[in-house]
Amino acid sequence: MSRIHDLTDSAGRGHSDGCHRKAACRPHRLKCDRIHGLRSPSDLLTPHQSMEFLCVPPRLCGQPRTDNSQLVTRKLMKALRPLRHRDFRLLIGGQTISWVGNNFYEIAIMWLVLRSTGSTAAMAGVAAVSVIPQLIFAPLAGVVADRVNRRFLALSMDLCRGVVILALPTLAVLHHLAIWQVYITAFVMFTLFTFFIPTRQAILPNIVPDDELPAANALFQMVLSGSLFVGFALGGLVVAWVGVVPALYLDSISFAGSVLSLLFMRSSGRSAMVAERTGAVKEAIAGLRFVASVPSLLAIFAFLAVTGFFIGPLLILSAPFSEMILHAGARGYGFLEAGLMLGTLIGALLAGIFGTFHRVGALLIVLVGIAGVLLMGMSYMTVLLAAIAFYLAIGVLSGTLNVPLTTLMQRLTPDAMRGRVMSTMMIVNTAGTPLSLAVGGIVAQRIGVPAMYRVEGVLLLATAAVFAFTPLVRVVALPPPSDARGDRNPVAPLRDGSTPRVTEEPAIA
Repeated sequence: MSRIHDLTDSAGRGHSDGCHRKAACRPHRLKCDRIHGLRSPSDLLTPHQSMEFLCVPPRLCGQPRTDNSQLVTRKLMKALRPLRHRDFRLLIGGQTISWVGNNFYEIAIMWLVLRSTGSTAAMAGVAAVSVIPQLIFAPLAGVVADRVNRRFLALSMDLCRGVVILALPTLAVLHHLAIWQVYITAFVMFTLFTFFIPTRQAILPNIVPDDELPAANALFQMVLSGSLFVGFALGGLVVAWVGVVPALYLDSISFAGSVLSLLFMRSSGRSAMVAERTGAVKEAIAGLRFVASVPSLLAIFAFLAVTGFFIGPLLILSAPFSEMILHAGARGYGFLEAGLMLGTLIGALLAGIFGTFHRVGALLIVLVGIAGVLLMGMSYMTVLLAAIAFYLAIGVLSGTLNVPLTTLMQRLTPDAMRGRVMSTMMIVNTAGTPLSLAVGGIVAQRIGVPAMYRVEGVLLLATAAVFAFTPLVRVVALPPPSDARGDRNPVAPLRDGSTPRVTEEPAIA
């Protein structure tokens, strides 16, 4: 029989300070409080059992057991802590309404082009002109976001988007709507969107403490995913039942929610560490140099650039897949996209409850590889419910990853540089998209949509396999600073210690 240290008699009823049991005692995993009060080893062990006890810190002795429900409740309360902040509630509430309307727009535009032309290449054209503004204006958008009142900039961009989108349904009512007008409207809408996104991402660390940033990102991801889920589902039904024009009018109205919420926020979101103004071009170059100087950011951005190029054609496959393979029309298209967003919501919820993942780089590689397998399976689906299940699974992967990845990039970047870094991420993630959309649209037209899903799956699997042998696999999560608020210095957290933590911000010429 194995040794049991210092079990006291009934008068003692407890361990000595040096006594504790092995954490994984076999076969019954007896709790510490079960050991208290035992008179002899025979009270604890049967002749058939052999257990080994090691030392447990004295602070564990006598502690009440915490059941799983209490643990989950505490984690859930921690995940909801950012909602204590008024500005965060306003921001997340306004964006929820706006994003529901945005998906009415996406469903309506793609369905309008598909029904008008019957061509995946024409749909690729709409997606391409939506991406081009990000490549042209993202560097300037990052500089502007770091210079000005971020709240006012975000408010202005959403107000303009709500006005611009009115052009399409108005032209349709007057019977003057043409495809080239759809292209121009998409270009203007996403030019405004290019200035909005890095601003919104940069303002979040200004309205919540740093130690609540992972929970804030998780909540944002959950609520936005939920609004996208509702938006795609309702958008598909609205387009199927009443047509494209009402859907576009509803999208325009939805921007009022975002504008009003930003109007009533108190924080300006302006960086407290305003960088020296040396001209927009030089400041944009300084942002690129900063990314190049932090190995973790460089590794992540390289991976995003490659995967962004390969997944470009996925932006246009859902609508023709629903129409030609599933025979579910606009309703099926909306449900597919809603399934993807519901999965993202579930993934963000899991990430928010169970905390930040440590090995972010390895997680990124693994999840992209799994997504590749799911896309290959997707190509064989002919039933709507089965296809939705695949989209749901892909969404879970995306939502699980977005929270730790976004938090890591926000923490790696000083406040005065955050807008430029977020705009750089937008550039690298979409730089190859116009080309991949052009090629993907033509290829999908020739080989068919199911075969295109298989091609996408193989490309993602190959990408994950190659990057498994790069420094990306060593990128890990960054803990919060000792102070709850305030800027942090960038680090490059590689597990092998090859890049040490810096004590001052790197000089950027």
